Amino acid sequence: MVTDPLKIYKMVKEEATAREVCPINLMAIVKIESSFDVHAVRTEKSNPWIYRCDYYAKKNNITIHTEETLQHCSFGLFQIMGSTARSPLNFHGNLLRLTEPRLNIHYGVKYYSWLTRRYPTATQEGIASAYNGGHPMRRKGQEGFVNQHYVDSWHRAKKKMLTQFG
Repeated sequence: MVTDPLKIYKMVKEEATAREVCPINLMAIVKIESSFDVHAVRTEKSNPWIYRCDYYAKKNNITIHTEETLQHCSFGLFQIMGSTARSPLNFHGNLLRLTEPRLNIHYGVKYYSWLTRRYPTATQEGIASAYNGGHPMRRKGQEGFVNQHYVDSWHRAKKKMLTQFG
């Protein structure tokens, strides 16, 4: 279900202002991650990270296998990985709740803000690369990023968001 981008922008701007990050950069991430589909869920089998599945399974009254499967999925507007929601974001609830727009925006902005603090010398492009890949992934001996396609998509989306909301 695609939600009105203006409604999303208002929520993103509120969270971004509180965390002192650029709402347009965040809206560009939402655009490329989910195209404003609040119920977007994607399996990311290549993600090797899982975090304390036994603990979170017990806490949420689900099986360890279910928790592990959910940690390999990304959820909602910001497509937050289940494992990322657990650590470093410290989300303890049922991961399916990350499709709730306000909750997803809270944790999406929190993650973006965390990346800016973790990589204080990174450019905006570096933070976009990190959002997609966990850290700014520069090409060795070349210009650009390993996930340059993502960074290029982010630039195009940012230009559209500036036109729409800037």
